[in-house]
Amino acid sequence: MFRCPFFWGGTISMRLSLVEEYVEGLAAPQKEIVWFEHSGHSPWINEGPRFTSEARAFFLNEPLKEAACNMDFLAWDAKEIWEYPLDKGDSLRVELSRESGAIGLRIYGKNGSEVYVGNELDSCRFTVTVPETDDYVIELRGSDATGSLLIGEIEKEGSF
Repeated sequence: MFRCPFFWGGTISMRLSLVEEYVEGLAAPQKEIVWFEHSGHSPWINEGPRFTSEARAFFLNEPLKEAACNMDFLAWDAKEIWEYPLDKGDSLRVELSRESGAIGLRIYGKNGSEVYVGNELDSCRFTVTVPETDDYVIELRGSDATGSLLIGEIEKEGSF
């Protein structure tokens, strides 16, 4: 299948609708725009880690071994916790879609390794790799949050 990536970092003066119209006109069975709001015209420089994560997820489309957590939420005010055992070097893909409200995410090992902490998250997709074998805790907090979350372990074949 041919996939059409379109990564865009822009300026305040640009018209986003022109980018959307251009991508819509591309002949491809699967298209996606990834917006980089803090990058100007160089997202690979200004938002390097996010750009790498987005490109890796898009081009490799790494299959998930299994989902550690998967949920949709609507006007959600709570905290959910999942535990998931991982070996040193294992990777998790995080896909968060936030429509409204506030969302915070923390991933940490019971032995003390802090893998990821993010508050007031927007929609995002990224990969984290764990530094040690441990039982990892995935903690999601929401305040009047609407959206969805998928976190899954990436298959080792095809990863780098």
